[in-house]
Amino acid sequence: MKPFESNIFTKIMVIIVLLLIPILLLYGYSNKVSVRVVQNEINTSYDNQMTFFLSQVDAHVEQLAKNTVTLSRDPTVREYSYLHLLTDWYDSNQTQITILDKLFLQSVSDNWSPQYVLYNPNSQRFLTTESSGSFDDTKMQNVREGWQYRVRQADGVSLMEDRREFVWYGVSPVNAYSNPSQADLIIESAFAEINMVKMLDRYKSGGKGDPFFYDPQHGTIESRSANEAVIGKLTRQLEGTDLGTFRSATMDLGGREYLVKVMQSKMLGWYLVDYVPIDAITDPIISSRNLFYASTALLLVMSLLAAFLLYRHVRVPLRELMIHVQKIKRGDFSSRIVYKPKNEFVFLIQRFNEMSDQMQQLIETVFEEKIRSRDARLKQLQSQINPHFLYNCLFFIKNMVRIGDEEAVVRMSMSLAEYYRYSTRLDIPDVRLEEEVALVNNYLTIQQLRMKRIRFEIDIPANMSGLTMPRLLLQPVVENALIHGIEMQEDGGWIGIRGESDEEEYRIIVEDNGTGLDEEQMRSIRDKIGVPMDETTGFGLWNVHQRLGFRFGEGAGLRLSNSDKGGLKVELVWKREKGFE
Repeated sequence: MKPFESNIFTKIMVIIVLLLIPILLLYGYSNKVSVRVVQNEINTSYDNQMTFFLSQVDAHVEQLAKNTVTLSRDPTVREYSYLHLLTDWYDSNQTQITILDKLFLQSVSDNWSPQYVLYNPNSQRFLTTESSGSFDDTKMQNVREGWQYRVRQADGVSLMEDRREFVWYGVSPVNAYSNPSQADLIIESAFAEINMVKMLDRYKSGGKGDPFFYDPQHGTIESRSANEAVIGKLTRQLEGTDLGTFRSATMDLGGREYLVKVMQSKMLGWYLVDYVPIDAITDPIISSRNLFYASTALLLVMSLLAAFLLYRHVRVPLRELMIHVQKIKRGDFSSRIVYKPKNEFVFLIQRFNEMSDQMQQLIETVFEEKIRSRDARLKQLQSQINPHFLYNCLFFIKNMVRIGDEEAVVRMSMSLAEYYRYSTRLDIPDVRLEEEVALVNNYLTIQQLRMKRIRFEIDIPANMSGLTMPRLLLQPVVENALIHGIEMQEDGGWIGIRGESDEEEYRIIVEDNGTGLDEEQMRSIRDKIGVPMDETTGFGLWNVHQRLGFRFGEGAGLRLSNSDKGGLKVELVWKREKGFE
């Protein structure tokens, strides 16, 4: 490879590397920012999930406590405080059955199936909803406010295995917590630890963590799929930690980094602990980073290959050019380049310039028309989705319901539904004229229901019903006639819609018997609908006029004149050969 050729290749390589360096630096910085942002977002997400989970647990536990208090105040349950004084065995037995029914009903109505024990300190008698339930003087020492955790040892008779549960004591009267022996009644409410385990299972199924409840005194409550080895290491690190102020931290558990979060249950006092591997959070970003670097390396290889191919294709003509330039420099003016590259650059440049001029003119024209068409359609949408029109119709329905006019309600509802279903469906730009007429009929029916003084007539010949036209052309003209022509007249008015055609054009004529316009007003409207929209241009007539012109070409649009009926006459006109039949 010659020195000149080597210099060109080296320059190309340097340019490629200089282009890649800032890209790699920028991506490296953005990758670090992304990791930090994702970690913060996931941290916040875990906070929200744990807060929501704890709120569910606390709400359920609080409801159980409230149910216990409610039972202690129930008149039937309170009869148990003096039941031992009754001499009638039958009445006493029936009352106990009724009280047990209430306790059982309260138990089965909750999906945690809490168990209740009702104890009378005066008679030292108790009622319970479970076969293994009991109450004696030794339990009196545990009666205090708040939830307690206990483990009931298996006795091999009524309880075959240890039962771990949370217990709440309700006393009557309430001030007897300080001296339970003076209470009239004591209600023990208990739910099994397995309910907490099931909630942890459901919570774990929705994320990547491994949540568990932890209490420094009683240990842990884990899900059934918990990683006991990791949880054991984590609880040993949490021992001696002030969990009241602990929120989140990164811990090394067995050589792997974990994000650990702790929240305390307000009702139970236990701590909800959740941990998730840091690499589980950052793996998607790391994978994306590695994919980017691999893609960059592949791009570099492809760039080198492209540079080499480009170098090979320009090397020969450049070398010939340099040889003949040196001959001319030495004074050999008879030197000529014999090498004739088989290309048509001059021809292509000339043709490209011509094509560019044509394309620029075409793009400017099409772009301008697209902007005008887009503005027209947007303004049409704004005029069609009229909230005041909808509000008035809904208030009409409300008033008709009040007076019991079901027929008016049905007609208004059906007309309104058909009107909005048609006017809001813009995925089909072209429709038949008969569909447009049906929309107008629904619109005028709605207005006629609201204002009884309005009359209208529609007469479209059968040969025009199947004509294809842009959607939502006729209704704005009818709405303009209604609002500006006859709505303000006290004695009402009339709107007529009819179709005409001859050998040259189609016409749809909308006229009213309103106040009409003078010549100056008529001239002003004619001028405005023919120019691009500005702040002073109205939506309806301008929109229809512009869309007719865009669709059907020269000669299509609106014609305005005074009607023989006294109001305004608006004609939608397009050439017959331009239409679609």
